[in-house]
Amino acid sequence: MKKVSVISLIVLIVLMTIPLIIYENLNVEFSFYFIVGFIILLLFSFLYFVILMFINSRRISKKELVERAIKFIFLFILFSVVSYFLNSIFKPEDLSVYNFGIPLGLALGLSFFDLIYRNNEK
Repeated sequence: MKKVSVISLIVLIVLMTIPLIIYENLNVEFSFYFIVGFIILLLFSFLYFVILMFINSRRISKKELVERAIKFIFLFILFSVVSYFLNSIFKPEDLSVYNFGIPLGLALGLSFFDLIYRNNEK
């Protein structure tokens, strides 16, 4: 793993533990701004990784891209069905068909995550 990746992973882990500590005393004005800033950091990080995946996906063959897309669709459907059934068992009062954020993120991550750290050379 690259040195920059290790450093960014360590910073992310530290920044993810701080909101848990601050959440206990949410009445402080600083804690609210810190959590909002952290959410903005997570959104920009997600956007950066998605853009990097699309840039690196242009460098792979069409056959591999089709295989990854099929894997993504299969995983998304699988995770959506499992999520729907688990929600119907454990939380039937909150049952909704539109809860697809977690299955979408898991399927996207499992299908295309290695493209983020792929070398730029062919």
